[in-house]
Amino acid sequence: MDKRGGRAKTPKMETRQWKNRRTGKVEAVPTGIDPGWNYHPGKARLSRTQTFGKEKDIEFRSIVGTIR
Repeated sequence: MDKRGGRAKTPKMETRQWKNRRTGKVEAVPTGIDPGWNYHPGKARLSRTQTFGKEKDIEFRSIVGTIR
């Protein structure tokens, strides 16, 4: 757009207050978007997988270390 002399306009995002009943935290969420869509599922899954892998690695090393 810069090469053609145009400017991108950031759309105005309307938000609404939403209270998470589980945590009690109040957040501003975009109007029309369900609050459950506020995270990146791939990143969340990767984090859980990495934690699981680290736990299994520690468990494996403790077992293998006892074998002689």
